[in-house]
Amino acid sequence: MKQEHLARLLLLVILVGLPVAVWAARAGLFAPPATAGERVIALIAAAPEGGGWQPETVRVALGERLRLRISGADVVHGFAIGQADIPPVTVEPGRVAEFVFTPPAPGRYTFYCTVWCSPNHWRMRGTLEVVGPDGVLPSPTPQPPLYQQLGLDIDAPHIAAHFPRNTPSAARGQALGLPLPGDLADPERLRRISPSAAFARLRADPAYAHLGDDQVWDLVALAWKRSTTPERLAQGQAIYTANCAACHGQSGRGDGPGGRALRRTDAMGVSQGPANFTEARTMAGGSAAIYQGKVLRGGMGTGMPYWGPILTEEQTWAVVDYLWTFLFDY
Repeated sequence: MKQEHLARLLLLVILVGLPVAVWAARAGLFAPPATAGERVIALIAAAPEGGGWQPETVRVALGERLRLRISGADVVHGFAIGQADIPPVTVEPGRVAEFVFTPPAPGRYTFYCTVWCSPNHWRMRGTLEVVGPDGVLPSPTPQPPLYQQLGLDIDAPHIAAHFPRNTPSAARGQALGLPLPGDLADPERLRRISPSAAFARLRADPAYAHLGDDQVWDLVALAWKRSTTPERLAQGQAIYTANCAACHGQSGRGDGPGGRALRRTDAMGVSQGPANFTEARTMAGGSAAIYQGKVLRGGMGTGMPYWGPILTEEQTWAVVDYLWTFLFDY
């Protein structure tokens, strides 16, 4: 009889304990301890309406190897650190994900959610503060971005004086067999002007007087295509798809699911929301410097987040290069 009771008790332990052990293992409760020299930091990921990152600010010392253990409180999230060449991790509700990171230098690093978790997903940012050996958090003074160097107001309307009625084609522009003026063949100088200004520049040049407007626009498309590379366009498309398409739409029309949630009607009855990159009248009036500024700083009061601390300078220019493919046919 005693052996029968023991057998039943063992069976009960197995039936109850095994599922609990499996759940705990999947949830990361049995995660291996930190190795020597590591600092373990617990983070909770919740949609912004539920508190966002908790804690929102983490301070560490330079040289510490960090093991971030991130648990999800509601829906699926993603975790990544800006300008860090480490793949993001997925944070599922009821589980613990780990992210290992050694800060390369003192300063502020932005961590953020990589999965569209709510209409306020863009607000889900946090700060990792890394102090130097002297315990001081440095305040770097980076070189101002191009739009600031040029004194551009990136919030001002930039309606084009000239814009294409049809989609300009770089292939047709190349088939014309005409050389581009030196200022339109220089990628650095091209970042400072708008397609509208480039059109006006060519239209006023006697060398192109025999061309129709559509042909001049084809030359403008050719100039913009030559200012980038296939590799940069592919990089820009990947970043756009991962971070921008949710609001601006895969086709660039401002009709992504997040964009529809952010769309508002102002007091004048005008609908406002994410930019439509296929709208030639506004797209052709802006320069690459303006659009990079918007990527870096975000849109004031529009719901567009800042990407300056998250994307590298090379990545921001790659995104801007890709945006022109919504206006021009490459």
